Amino acid sequence: MSKTIKMISLFTGIGGFDLAADTLGWKILFQSEIDPFCLEVLNKCFPNVPKHGNINEINAKKYRGNVDVVVGGFPCQPFSNAGLQQGVEDPRFLWPAMYRVVRECRPTWVIAENVLGLISNADGVVFEQVCTDLESEGYEVQPFVIPAAGKDSFQERKRVWIVACLNGQRSKADKATQREHFKAFRQTKKQLPDSTYFESWFQSVRYYSELDGVVYGIPNWMDRTHALGNAIDPRVAYEMLITIEYLINV
Repeated sequence: MSKTIKMISLFTGIGGFDLAADTLGWKILFQSEIDPFCLEVLNKCFPNVPKHGNINEINAKKYRGNVDVVVGGFPCQPFSNAGLQQGVEDPRFLWPAMYRVVRECRPTWVIAENVLGLISNADGVVFEQVCTDLESEGYEVQPFVIPAAGKDSFQERKRVWIVACLNGQRSKADKATQREHFKAFRQTKKQLPDSTYFESWFQSVRYYSELDGVVYGIPNWMDRTHALGNAIDPRVAYEMLITIEYLINV
């Protein structure tokens, strides 16, 4: 019998990782998000999942030993080409907060996502920090650059996905090494759900608000555009999560 996988969702946004996890039947222990519009969407789509606000106020120690996966697309504004690219000097640089949660609860798997600018910012120093931080906690780390277009999106949307597996995690069947685990990400062939399923979920955000006027003082189309612009594409997330599920249950 397959194990029910337990996940913590950080910087949840409108729930890209969470939709993929829910599709697989995973248990989401909690979601962390502060944006008002995103919280409206999460409360509608995931009403039974506990919500936490500011990540800096989360104590994840109580989840230690009871969480398999921590995911999070930590804020991209410090590295985005559309911004000032201030990197670690930007107050929105929240990788240290995500790293603290990982240290406290020590999941078997971690997935961090960000824009491609994470690699080039400060000549790669910040990217190396993320990988080194995880490695210092005993994780084997493998980064991937995957465009949403690779999963039938209408836009290219290149993103960096940093996947980390806790050292000592082995397949019960074949005692696979971490390197062989990551090889599975490149070789395992899984049939994704019909792309229209995920597309319809994205489209539903456009029509979510019942208000035609103003939400929180901002025209509601701006809220939706902002949320969609920062969203994790659930089709790519699904590919990551279903491979982890395979490796956990093999």
